Amino acid sequence: MDIATLSKRKKNILLVVFIAFGILAICGIAGVFMLNYNTFLPSAPSILDDGNSILITTVLNENYQGYRFRFQSTSADVILDSTSNILTGDQLEQSELVVGTNYRVSVCYVAETEGGVTEYSESVSWVYSKYLASPILSLDEGNQIITWQEVDKADYYTVHYKEGKEYQSEIASGTYFDYASLSGGDKEVYVVAHSVKGGYKSSSPSEKLTFVHTYKLKDIKETSFDKDSKYLTVKTEEKIDYLTIYINGQSHVAKLTDPTRVNKLYVYKINIVTIYEEDAEIGVAPYPQNRFYSFAGNILYI
Repeated sequence: MDIATLSKRKKNILLVVFIAFGILAICGIAGVFMLNYNTFLPSAPSILDDGNSILITTVLNENYQGYRFRFQSTSADVILDSTSNILTGDQLEQSELVVGTNYRVSVCYVAETEGGVTEYSESVSWVYSKYLASPILSLDEGNQIITWQEVDKADYYTVHYKEGKEYQSEIASGTYFDYASLSGGDKEVYVVAHSVKGGYKSSSPSEKLTFVHTYKLKDIKETSFDKDSKYLTVKTEEKIDYLTIYINGQSHVAKLTDPTRVNKLYVYKINIVTIYEEDAEIGVAPYPQNRFYSFAGNILYI
């Protein structure tokens, strides 16, 4: 075999080697691409609910440009692209998602190169829910009511108010709360909005409204006097602690004992022998027990 033939054969061998290395390199690059874009899938989305708002998130991956969240329902699919691994409540609200609809939610990574996306993650079931806005309260001291603007999608409200040291609650179908009947003193009130519509969650509590309530005592309902026993009988719609007794225009304050109940009225009996004057004009009115109570009604005369 001559030298020229050997040289040609070596060249052919080198060519085959270079081609083989080229194929291996291409396969290596393709393998890395496949590993990066197909093997490492996002974890299934997590639904985060802190009681005020709802977020959807997946594992952060800085090797990708963005994230594609897919919402599948029986009627339509909704795709939301995001540069962040978190979808905020505002993003959800501005999308075509329908409140109260059940979705299967999955996510994939999106690369810079066109078509460079991973497969979708496992999906989770989620009903698109939305929190109602919190009511904004206003105080009307003249009419002794608390008002608020109607909350969108709300059907009723729960009013929480402090009586003494404990909170009590009351359901309101309208947008006001009449606190005139509460006992006098320092008050705290907050309101929560509710909906019976599917997918709408109760609002977070409104800001607390704090104020001093002066209870307006009601007029005496009935009164009578027994001249023989000198006992004055007084009937009221509410329990009172003190009574103002007027004898010919002169006022006297009497502390009352526990009443009896007759036909839903409180009945008090007071012996006025020490202040009674023969044939005197007698009148009665409730007396405010402290600075949180007032009386601006009428004196009831016998």
